[in-house]
Amino acid sequence: MDSEIQTTLRVAAVAVRIFDDLGIPLVVVGSVAGIVHQHTRRTHDIDLLADVRPTHVRRLAQALVVEWDVQEGVIQEALEKAQRFHSDPDFDRRWRPSFNVGHRATARRLDVFIPIGDRYERVQLQRRIRADLPSGPLWVVSIEDAVLAKAQWARIMQLHRSALNLRYLHTWAEHLGVADLLDAILRGERPGPPPADDDSQQLRMF
Repeated sequence: MDSEIQTTLRVAAVAVRIFDDLGIPLVVVGSVAGIVHQHTRRTHDIDLLADVRPTHVRRLAQALVVEWDVQEGVIQEALEKAQRFHSDPDFDRRWRPSFNVGHRATARRLDVFIPIGDRYERVQLQRRIRADLPSGPLWVVSIEDAVLAKAQWARIMQLHRSALNLRYLHTWAEHLGVADLLDAILRGERPGPPPADDDSQQLRMF
């Protein structure tokens, strides 16, 4: 595993420990969870689903500010948006309530998504798994929930196909060894299993 990925995992472990110490339920999602599940890729973004409550805000900001650029008001604003997500008819529901902070020493970004009361969010938190890594322990989504997240993105891609840069997609799908999966998704088909002689270290997420 290269040093860029190791740095991201180390910083993710630092963030998880802060939330754990404050008793904030969390689960790592997105690319970092994919790395844990052997879908190896470089990323500077660390995504968390974290059940931050108003009583956590000040202590969370104080704990993060040691290594991260953070403002207490940004966290509070994200919680207020989560409250409005269902109750305010004018709220822009295209974007999930969240806040992000930057890690000063490594330029990693922590994106913290606030639950909006969806039942599936609770399920992800309940089914999280502990990954004991050399860089430190992480709570990550289960492999099944990682697959569902990929399926959600596949649906989004189908809905917005007319706006996609297909040349870009095909070029990099070939580079990443997933051209067959991309073609199946674009056709609206269920992707088949990987070839029997596929020795790729990347885990097929469908």
